[in-house]
Amino acid sequence: MELNKVTPRIYVAATRQDDGKTTCCLGLYAALERKFPRIGYIKPVGQRFVEVAGKKVDEDSVLVSDTYDVNLPIEAMSPIAVDRMFTRNYLKQGNLPEMQETIVSAFNRVAWEHDFVIIEGTGHAGVGSVIDLSNAQVAKLLGSKVVIVTTGGVGRPVDEVSLNLGLELRHGWQGTLWEPSAKARERAKQVRRCRVLASGKDGESENGVDLLAIHRPAEFPGVWEELAAGRIKPRWVVVENREPDPQWAKALARSGFRMRFFIDDDEYFERES
Repeated sequence: MELNKVTPRIYVAATRQDDGKTTCCLGLYAALERKFPRIGYIKPVGQRFVEVAGKKVDEDSVLVSDTYDVNLPIEAMSPIAVDRMFTRNYLKQGNLPEMQETIVSAFNRVAWEHDFVIIEGTGHAGVGSVIDLSNAQVAKLLGSKVVIVTTGGVGRPVDEVSLNLGLELRHGWQGTLWEPSAKARERAKQVRRCRVLASGKDGESENGVDLLAIHRPAEFPGVWEELAAGRIKPRWVVVENREPDPQWAKALARSGFRMRFFIDDDEYFERES
């Protein structure tokens, strides 16, 4: 199948797993909607999946679909789910052209009638190399430029980017490096100085608080109930050490919050006035 080369696209990769790719994709989606009315999303190769209608689908695809009500078949947004036996089966009798065809077909479906496509990678540049579908290879397959997400700092981030670039450049990569800006870090410090309602606890409801900090949100369902009911209305919500559970994003979106930035594994949401 011939690849759609017309629809603009960007591939979001990272130097490590859990560096903030999905958070960046969520933020990009919100920002790009201002210019492109119809945004598509795809995670070609996923490793952490859930079952939807009997099909294995990457959990990040489900999260993006639920958060922005993406009008796409969920299987097109997550064409390949790598389970425990996938690699072993591929090494025995894998068919790379068939998998590439599956990815290209899914991308074309996502790009159809859309103005821009966000492609989310998996882990660092080399993840997927054993099945010949590393981030670098998939980005090349889909003809996309790449954004590399990394943590802030000077030493380790630069070293990690150098390692990733080596593989990306082998496959003709062209792209951009992204890291949290100094402005975002200063804003995070200001937010952290706000009066705090709770930090890792299900406390009593209280109106007028500035900041609600939640550590491991899945362990505190009562917090989401309070937010959804409007009994607490903080200006900022900081989600610390998020676990793979889309409930937090759904609850915040329903309560009028937008993700503003991602710093040091924490996600900062501001209530829209």
